[in-house]
Amino acid sequence: MEQATPLRMAIIGCGNRCKMYVGAFKAAPDIDVTMLYDSDSARARSHLPDYPGARIASGIREVLDNPDLDAVVIATPDGTHCALALEALKVGKHVLVDKPLALNPAEAREVLAYTGQTELVLQLAFTLRASPFYRRIHSLVREGTIGQVMGIEAAEHMGRDHGASYMRRWQRNSALSGGLLTNKCCHDLDILYWLAGAPARRLASFGGRDFFNAGSRTVTHCSGCGEDCRFRYNGTGLNVTEEMKANPTKYDLDLCAFTSNKDIVDNQVVIIEYENKVRATFTVQMFSDRSDRTIHISGTKGFIRGTFMADSLTVYTDAEGMREIRISETSLGSHGGGDEFLVRNFADSIRQVAAPLSCCADGVENVLTCTAAEIARNQKRTVALADASV
Repeated sequence: MEQATPLRMAIIGCGNRCKMYVGAFKAAPDIDVTMLYDSDSARARSHLPDYPGARIASGIREVLDNPDLDAVVIATPDGTHCALALEALKVGKHVLVDKPLALNPAEAREVLAYTGQTELVLQLAFTLRASPFYRRIHSLVREGTIGQVMGIEAAEHMGRDHGASYMRRWQRNSALSGGLLTNKCCHDLDILYWLAGAPARRLASFGGRDFFNAGSRTVTHCSGCGEDCRFRYNGTGLNVTEEMKANPTKYDLDLCAFTSNKDIVDNQVVIIEYENKVRATFTVQMFSDRSDRTIHISGTKGFIRGTFMADSLTVYTDAEGMREIRISETSLGSHGGGDEFLVRNFADSIRQVAAPLSCCADGVENVLTCTAAEIARNQKRTVALADASV
């Protein structure tokens, strides 16, 4: 069989996400990453060992105007996704864009309107959808294994190091990240929507920052703190150089998770009713002993429950009783194997002119849901997704 000509792609944004894609692209021999761009050229160059066939672009136009590129992967800060995706589509590039699609519904709808005028692929990087764990759950639900879905309960428990890192990084500023739901938990809210099989009708939300508060603390950085704190900066990070590890305070890497200037929450609950009357809850906490996700789906004929890190499911049906399902697919990298499938699906969608696993409309629905949840939390009211304020 004749081997397909490799798809030529560029990665825009060489931060943590670029590093996490390495295994996925290595597992896809029919994709060539030929160009890297970052506003920090040194950071872009640091990724050359991971992408040996790539060269460094001097500016964003050098990427977008390159006629030899088939597609771009957008892995930049959240507030830039919408504009970059639109620019790439307008010059004829397929787009794999990190979540969220945009920080507000108006921008997200602008991208959706343009995708309706082209056959180019725009795929959202909803990596949980792409993971073997959630794909298996979705298959069981769609096969009718537990009958009609009635309710879904999902939770994300972020380990202390992970949670504290959000209180130090740029994501702690909602003007840049859109807030915790939009930046982080959009994955989980997308899973609820995907499994429910219908758009959200209305929702309520409660939450706050009740743990990572300054209290009597005044120290600004871990280096100046004598407290034996379990949230102390531990020197980790995908793009942390040896120089940074040696001088974390100089680079604000060890900001105190409690006293840092921030406006995001550290715990939140979202209650959603979908158009098909499926009802769901999602809970996030950022100060657990370890990171994990759990899910329980109730149907008219049984239930499915699972723990993401355990990589297994319990399925009960009235007809067959209880059984355990082990998710046996080998993971080559991050997000429970989701990145590998995501990249593979993106390439296949381009070649086959087919809809990707997560399309632009899914991204718009996600931004609407996250935005409505923040309105509900801040205004202490139930919000309808058809509400003009959303």
